[in-house]
Amino acid sequence: MHVNCPVNTITDRSGQGGRSASLQAHLGLAAGEAIVSGVAGAPLNLIGASVNLAARVIAAAIRIARETGMAYFGSITLAVLARTERDPQASEKILAETEALLSTVAVSHNHWLGRRQLIELGWELRDPQMVEFQASALETDGKRESGPYLDATIRRGRILARTLRHDQSTDWADEIAHLKAVAGNCGSALLKLGLDECEATLSG
Repeated sequence: MHVNCPVNTITDRSGQGGRSASLQAHLGLAAGEAIVSGVAGAPLNLIGASVNLAARVIAAAIRIARETGMAYFGSITLAVLARTERDPQASEKILAETEALLSTVAVSHNHWLGRRQLIELGWELRDPQMVEFQASALETDGKRESGPYLDATIRRGRILARTLRHDQSTDWADEIAHLKAVAGNCGSALLKLGLDECEATLSG
């Protein structure tokens, strides 16, 4: 991703501060976005012992996001943070803030990247309702602005939710095979994640 605004368009609330303040804000956005992209783009780093590392990295991005404004990458950052949070009450608070941003000021890429992370969180929590909600929300968001492999991501979310509900419909096998093929063609570890378990549930 790229910070899509020229340096001289970022100013403080007074409209003053000059080029130096504008540059600092621009660099803050760029640094925060790089941190978030690194974590959100490598979801397997959130598994096992790497959770603590991911939590520390994303904490730095949160600080930058709050300093520069949450609209640009706040929802993505919070979605990743929710995946590292082990306190259920704290996690609910993070998710509430994430959804509030997504329903108001969040820039479009937050929907694509943030909701992808929330689908993963629902899968990790074994919560089919959460997975289904995020997949449907992503589908709605995609009507305004499409993303790469959007359809496959939504369909994968729904397969994960059906697996968690133990819904072994006859069309599963073909759908899982299709999603695995798409994941293989695009080299996406995230898109393939969980599909082996879905397949094993079907064959079991």
